[in-house]
Amino acid sequence: MLRKINKIIKTDVTGTNVTGCEGSIVVEAAIVVPIIILSLIAIIYVSFLTFQKAYLQLLADRTAEKGAHFWKNRYSNVETGRDYKICPEGMELYWWLWDTSNEEKRNKLESYLESRAGKYSIIKAVDRKASVSLLNYVIGKKVRVVIEESYIIPGADLLKMFGIKNVYKIKAVSESMISDPDELIRNVDLLIDIERELEEKYPELRDTRDKIQSTLESIHDSVKKLLE
Repeated sequence: MLRKINKIIKTDVTGTNVTGCEGSIVVEAAIVVPIIILSLIAIIYVSFLTFQKAYLQLLADRTAEKGAHFWKNRYSNVETGRDYKICPEGMELYWWLWDTSNEEKRNKLESYLESRAGKYSIIKAVDRKASVSLLNYVIGKKVRVVIEESYIIPGADLLKMFGIKNVYKIKAVSESMISDPDELIRNVDLLIDIERELEEKYPELRDTRDKIQSTLESIHDSVKKLLE
């Protein structure tokens, strides 16, 4: 009996009978190898998405900056910012108050976005939304750029079975302030001239202005005393 056991042990050690060992290796490989392959694919795909996110954000920032300059003069080149054409009617004065070309400017900037969005993309988006809008504030204006792209994740059907969304969305948002000191000074002078003409025509407006001014001064003095 001991001779038979010793013979079995020697056979396993020498490797002449490794059927059980080979079977375990095959089972382990069937589990580990797919996991490794899927992990490598996931790492590569995440790298592509990271690059796409950085590219879209850079594109949104540049478009917002170019759009802020372009909004001052719709005859300038969107990409270079150069004023290559002079307005036939002369300079577009007082556009800050009455801008009749907002829609034209927005369409040109959105066309610029569409032409650049997929130019350097590594992976293809299944859906893309790009929009440009003008934000009006009391003391300023901003150009807002929004780009949103959707991508199908590999193994989408398998993810659906587990209730996981198979679409990944990337969104880039950027804003840039429009700076036009000349236009601001021009508009302030216009408002002052309008005010003076109205006061000359309607003297009661001057009295109303004086009352409002005195009220504001009294409020300012009261707040100053409280802070002291």
